[in-house]
Amino acid sequence: MSMLGTILLIVLILILVGALPAWPHSQAWGYTPTGVLGLVISILLMLIFNGNLLINSGATLNPDSTIITALGNITNNGTYSPGGSHMLLTGASKSIIGNWTFYDLIVIGTYSATGTTVTMSGDLNISGSLNFNTTTAILDGDLTNSGSLTSNGIATFTGNRVQTIQL
Repeated sequence: MSMLGTILLIVLILILVGALPAWPHSQAWGYTPTGVLGLVISILLMLIFNGNLLINSGATLNPDSTIITALGNITNNGTYSPGGSHMLLTGASKSIIGNWTFYDLIVIGTYSATGTTVTMSGDLNISGSLNFNTTTAILDGDLTNSGSLTSNGIATFTGNRVQTIQL
């Protein structure tokens, strides 16, 4: 963990201790400090964990139907089971490493794929820049590109429904 991460973790612990309604005057505050604390914790966690996403060999990540925002490189050496989740890529000059199966992939930043296969079982929306290089891209949903999309590999549209391509 970086020095900034350590400092933010200490601040987080102090905030948690300070939010406890241990004093008679603070017991009447109700849930207001808890809501504010939840917002502060969310912001601090985003600041602490804004690095790379790494799924190690033998590990499984199953985000179900959540939104995962990646600010750094994303590396899959294990298993990623996307469920109905959305992967939001916002980093600058970052990489998609390994074989990935996304549900919805949203690229706002600048990413370059270096794996063998990237599969989107939902939609692909690009407003930033995505370079598939020689990676095979398989899309089962719609493609919306208002940014930059580059590929020197194979792109396959495999949907069992009408697929929309917006360039």
